[in-house]
Amino acid sequence: MLLNRVVRRAGLARAIAWCGPQASREKHMSLDLREGMALPSTWDRFYAEKRAGDFRHFDWFFGYSAVSEQLVPFVRGGARDGACHVLDVGCGTSDFGASLYRASRLPVHVSCVDFSPVAVELMERQWRERPPAPGHPSSTLRFMLADAARLGGLPGFEDGAFGLVLDKGTVDAAIRANDGGRAARRLLAEGLRLLRPGCGALLQFSDEDPDARCPWLEEAAAVAGGGPGRVAVTARELGEFRGVAYYMYVLRKQEVDDDEDDDDDDDDKKKD
Repeated sequence: MLLNRVVRRAGLARAIAWCGPQASREKHMSLDLREGMALPSTWDRFYAEKRAGDFRHFDWFFGYSAVSEQLVPFVRGGARDGACHVLDVGCGTSDFGASLYRASRLPVHVSCVDFSPVAVELMERQWRERPPAPGHPSSTLRFMLADAARLGGLPGFEDGAFGLVLDKGTVDAAIRANDGGRAARRLLAEGLRLLRPGCGALLQFSDEDPDARCPWLEEAAAVAGGGPGRVAVTARELGEFRGVAYYMYVLRKQEVDDDEDDDDDDDDKKKD
């Protein structure tokens, strides 16, 4: 295979904490939500309904505490100049990014991005009213209204700007859109563009089995990453809850040296 695929079982001792209606997600999710998952208006309605009562963070799949130990080496490995720049794509009203900001002893600069104005407004208000204390005095946290598939041109979102990209259910939602998977591929491509080659990692959390998700990731990453072999894909089983297994998919961009770029240019000239 052009891309490496490894599945490592973490064991049931670290079963995933329950923080949402995941076990019967498809059963209880309205047809409107399932068919409009790629639309900001769908999520505005979703979060507006939850805004009616007392505010509570909403997490797809599981919360931060379920995978906090697994994240530590990726935060450390993705650091540059002593700090790790972290992007949480499609954050919604999850406290995943904020929890990392609170817990990390290493300086982190966390950017939580969502295209729902309602979700971002809720998180910013929560941040103003109850600002979390950082795990390190140099850490920063921000919430941004933006399309995670189109971040180019925004300050701080240059190519390779992030050492760690987190995707917990965002691509899963986009895959369910009725667009042939285009929105999901755009999200993945943008995440890979922003990921620093070499030590950086894009972590995708999902309940989809590796037999289905890995081939899709390998194909989409090969296109987005500049060709076969440029992006390594591995999968780790996190554990089970109520009979549902959860996985963490790890994507890394390979560093490309100048000689390889020159070889590619020569090959292109020969084809011409």
